[in-house]
Amino acid sequence: MASPLPILRNQLALAEEDKDADAVIELARRIVAADPHDSTAWFALVQAQTKNQDYDRALVSLKAWQKVAKSRSPGIDDLRGDIYLAQDLKPDAERAWRSSLAVKADNYLVLSKLADLLETRERWPEVLALRTRAAAAKPAAALLAAKAGALLHLHQWDAATATIGKANKLDASDETVQQWLPKLELLATALPGIKAMDGQIAAKPKDPTPLLDQAAIFSGIGQPGLALSNARRALALSPDSVRARVQAGEAQLDLGHPGDAAKYKVSHDLKRGDNGHLTPQTLRELDQRDADVGKNPRSPKAFAARSKTLRNLNQYVLALDDARAALRLDANSPDAEFEMGHDLDALGRPGEALPHIVHATELRPDDAVAWYYRGVIEANRADYNAAVSSLTRSLGIRESVVALRARMEAELRLSLAPEAAADRERLHQLDPTATE
Repeated sequence: MASPLPILRNQLALAEEDKDADAVIELARRIVAADPHDSTAWFALVQAQTKNQDYDRALVSLKAWQKVAKSRSPGIDDLRGDIYLAQDLKPDAERAWRSSLAVKADNYLVLSKLADLLETRERWPEVLALRTRAAAAKPAAALLAAKAGALLHLHQWDAATATIGKANKLDASDETVQQWLPKLELLATALPGIKAMDGQIAAKPKDPTPLLDQAAIFSGIGQPGLALSNARRALALSPDSVRARVQAGEAQLDLGHPGDAAKYKVSHDLKRGDNGHLTPQTLRELDQRDADVGKNPRSPKAFAARSKTLRNLNQYVLALDDARAALRLDANSPDAEFEMGHDLDALGRPGEALPHIVHATELRPDDAVAWYYRGVIEANRADYNAAVSSLTRSLGIRESVVALRARMEAELRLSLAPEAAADRERLHQLDPTATE
């Protein structure tokens, strides 16, 4: 009777073609039971178990395969690395792939996997070394383009441009080439400014500003990864720099990582310019606020001013930190109390906000803006009588459309129709285009 192994192997090939993981597992098990040295079946078995997220059994299969293998197979450690990565065990994946490379150093696939992993940890010199080895082992367009990306992150601008050019000549239609070529072409348009900043960074290695100025260029040309790297370096030099923190958050948002931006206390609603990036004016203002705080770390006004700048960028968590710092320095700072009230209310905490805004109006009773926000917060807490009173104080100091509209809305809530009608008429006198 003919051996069933050829039949099983044919069935296994068909199951793999159909991407039927369960069938692959069953057939591969039967094959390795009959022929423990069939590396193709072992490979298929482990891959299918990994696809089914049956990682424990996949590792057991690898151990069994390794036990019967006539010689150490780099494929076993390669697969082990895949399993560890699927489980988000990145250090284990790195060790497994390095073990695989110790046996077969020119395996461009494993070199690329390891490089991809180290990219997530921004270990760029190692990434470049791996990309270089992979491209030498297989001079393919995709591998050269990936190398160009590593060169880019190491600020080797000319080498990156030359490498992507070689990749484009090999295969302009390659997906990785199409990913990196436009980025490097756009970078070329800003290269004089980038290189000038390289010079300043080298000349002032302890100054975060050139790093952040260059990061702004990177953001503007769609290179948030480079911007993030610079912002992190700036934060390492100046941990208290709010500008560095905001630019790091902006880069994370551009990378599509709002959760990581939140680690810098930067929220998704960061106010930006028409081009979708922080404006030069904003960056200059953040620079000045950081400098003022650095020069006057005991000044509540410096912290309150930076809090206001951050509030205007919709960054209420960072703004609240500075407002609290100002209050610790001066419990009777009207600016700090106003910022506290404004920030807490914006964060959806009107109950906590009210005492601060009330204190701000007590400390500076002629501040129309403070009375206006006090009225807004009181209205948000459904205390419409108090809101009307506060908004009336604001309007008595300085008439404004926003305060009139807010008072009219509070009056309507209290069914004060004549008063609301009078405010509506005055509102249209001040601004005929105003909508209610």
